[in-house]
Amino acid sequence: MTSTIKYMTFDCHNPLLLAEFWSAVLEYETENWPDYDGATSKPTNGGIPHIGFIKAPEAKTVKNRLHLDIQPVGRTMESEVERLVELGATRIKIFNEPSGTWTVMNDPEGNEFCVLKPRFAES
Repeated sequence: MTSTIKYMTFDCHNPLLLAEFWSAVLEYETENWPDYDGATSKPTNGGIPHIGFIKAPEAKTVKNRLHLDIQPVGRTMESEVERLVELGATRIKIFNEPSGTWTVMNDPEGNEFCVLKPRFAES
């Protein structure tokens, strides 16, 4: 038997803020964990993985060792980046490499993530 990823958990200053941000990004639902000083974003269909956020006193000081890559469904990379900026993300840099195209962004607490170009042809 093998294991499965149930949670990907981030240390942060404001767990509920980040859970609400990522729930909006992924169309997940937010669950507050006041007893644990945390929150989670989880699929509305009861699936996995969940993204957990736990309050940590120290500030982020260096690049993430792990980050999420998301790929838009039914929209262009550019329109998804604009939507995420409206939700509170910050655009950092666009990469256009032979292996693919993606935009590096920061979530509201400065955690890096990437928005990949979708598989359909963009016009």
